[in-house]
Amino acid sequence: LAWALYQKRGVEQAARLHATADDEVARIRERYPARRPLLIANGIDIPDQPPRAPKADGAVRTALFLGRIHPVKGLTMLVDAWAAVRPAGWRMQLVGPDEDGFRAQLEAQIAAAGLSDTISLAGPASGAAKTAFYDEASLFLLPSYTENFGISAAEALAHAIPVITTTGTPWQVLETEGCGWWVAPETAAIAAALTDATSRPDRDLVAMGATGRSWVADNLHWPAIAKQFADAYADAIANPSLV
Repeated sequence: LAWALYQKRGVEQAARLHATADDEVARIRERYPARRPLLIANGIDIPDQPPRAPKADGAVRTALFLGRIHPVKGLTMLVDAWAAVRPAGWRMQLVGPDEDGFRAQLEAQIAAAGLSDTISLAGPASGAAKTAFYDEASLFLLPSYTENFGISAAEALAHAIPVITTTGTPWQVLETEGCGWWVAPETAAIAAALTDATSRPDRDLVAMGATGRSWVADNLHWPAIAKQFADAYADAIANPSLV
């Protein structure tokens, strides 16, 4: 209904169409083959933080999910994968707002798997509380079935945390740059990535996180993204007939 009432008109009258990932570009081109969408990623802030140091020997390490507690985020699959791996010396934190009562279902799954001592759920976090969760984490998890961008993955990399996510997200760069794992949205594939990540010494994860932070600083920091937008607007003004 919204498409018929106003969205279609807005899209077709736009001088330029903006996509944040290759998948969005492909979808625009499917509907409008003649359009040339702008591919400009979401920008993020780079936190001012000292270089990470490896955890002390014997310290418990934390794998963090931060986002909506919703079925599309693949959390049921993530808990099953964690149950299969049960990494020694690790805990998992799931942080975010409950949607549609899914948290209760997830808590029941965690209890049934005997994981209540290693998996904890927290409500939504922002500001300093959100930063504290990132600072504590050694690994970030985004097991979503689908994401148009996945800003939390970018934020985790900006905090120098390696990331495990799925091919349902546009984060192949994790593999090409060596700062994480990009696997099929399947329990077995996520379990394999968890096995690899949690078996590595902390210095390896710290090195991967530093690589990810450097990539984000070069490619997603707001000054670089803002310049791309400014160039796009200048081109639209100078060449209004182009689409």
